[in-house]
Amino acid sequence: MFDALPGRTRQGGFLARARGEGRPILERLEDRDVPAVIGGVVYHDANHNGLFDTGEAGIPNSTLLLYDSAGHVIATAVSNPAGRYQFTARNGVSTAPQTASYLVNFPKTRTNAGRSGSLPTFDSNLGTLTSIELIAQGSLDSNVVLENLEGAATNMQARLNGSIRYQVGGATLTATPHQGLQGTLAAFDGSADLQGPSSHDFGLTHLQGTFSEVVLTNPSDLAAFTTNGPGALSVAQSAQVTSSAAGTGNLLAMIRSTVQGKVRVVYHYTPVNGIGPGNYTIVQPHEPRGYVDGMETSDNVTPIPGSNHTDFIRVGVVNNPDRLLTNNFGELRASSVAGWVYYDANRSRRLDAGDTGLAGVSIVLTGTDIWGNSVSRTTTTNAAGAYGFGGLTAGNYVIHEVQPPGYLQGTTSAGDRGGQVSGDNITMTLPEGTAAHNYNFGELLNAVTPPPHDTGPPPPVNPLPGPGKFFLIHGLTDGFIW
Repeated sequence: MFDALPGRTRQGGFLARARGEGRPILERLEDRDVPAVIGGVVYHDANHNGLFDTGEAGIPNSTLLLYDSAGHVIATAVSNPAGRYQFTARNGVSTAPQTASYLVNFPKTRTNAGRSGSLPTFDSNLGTLTSIELIAQGSLDSNVVLENLEGAATNMQARLNGSIRYQVGGATLTATPHQGLQGTLAAFDGSADLQGPSSHDFGLTHLQGTFSEVVLTNPSDLAAFTTNGPGALSVAQSAQVTSSAAGTGNLLAMIRSTVQGKVRVVYHYTPVNGIGPGNYTIVQPHEPRGYVDGMETSDNVTPIPGSNHTDFIRVGVVNNPDRLLTNNFGELRASSVAGWVYYDANRSRRLDAGDTGLAGVSIVLTGTDIWGNSVSRTTTTNAAGAYGFGGLTAGNYVIHEVQPPGYLQGTTSAGDRGGQVSGDNITMTLPEGTAAHNYNFGELLNAVTPPPHDTGPPPPVNPLPGPGKFFLIHGLTDGFIW
């Protein structure tokens, strides 16, 4: 059957983050696939060659599952009356309009130093892009300290003019926050150190940038943000603060500024629910009723080696859309063999009225099927003495009875499909789609001497003793008085 697929991980949207001072923080929020067609046929491989040939019959109502490379079932199909199946859409994926949102974060740093980050481009595998929103945020924090160098108190002012700019995929988003400060400073205290009564610390002034949201709908603009598969979109940030201080006379000023911000891109698109480029595995979880596994092929030219004991086909979709329609599952009609283990009470050497089935007797089936695979199966008889092996591939087999304790071998019988008997073994050739019956094992109680033709000539015994003497006959458990 299907082996474990490597790399099984959660499918769908996820959030990826990288944290660190001065490094952009990236969040990814969405992921999907695009259309292709994968299919084939489930059929009875009548000539056992592993290929779907003209005249071979399709098998309906066989369930097929499509796994992605992460090991998730993404689509289900059922073969039609001709045995054909197709995967054309992912399970449970809506085609209603969707959004994919990504965020790049620029942590706080000094102004007048450019920085860059990146956002994912729109992966065209998601669907059809209809519009893009670019949303920017940013702020400046400035610390202003002034000192009066004149001998008399005076009124002084400071002016902060900021600029924050982002460039994203050819689009520019800009904000220009500004603010004025003023205060009365005492006469110079004799020490130009930005401290004491002649100085004034205005504290941290927050300049919040106001950005206009940008919405792109022009196809040429959308194309600049789109790639066929994962891609990166460069985002550049630059920020400056122009400051000035004024007053009557001389003054000393210190102004320090930092910037922080973020940019979000929101892709609006119509998703596709089809099968996109990638690596997939088609799995047949159950054989069709009445069949056993044959050979599989992905091209109907060469059977997949070893596929007569597996039920999956690897498929690679390269282009959009590929049509891969020769992923075929060959099946053989199942065979079976059954019989009885019984106490041959009337020693008729066949199962008839008055005989009793023996429960719990082990029956072993060994041999080789038509593919050359070794077969070894064991069962036990039920309460009525019956046993059976179902779901067999055609081949050459030996049915062996493990002699039940307390009984001697009686008559072993090949059933309605023939075979060779040797002791407690029946050798037979089992054709495809055959139910073989009456492969029976008759037993005799250990206290009864079996017929000579069943066990060979009786062993020699001592001369009969005189009247009234007790003697034992070999193989018996009871004594007799002569």
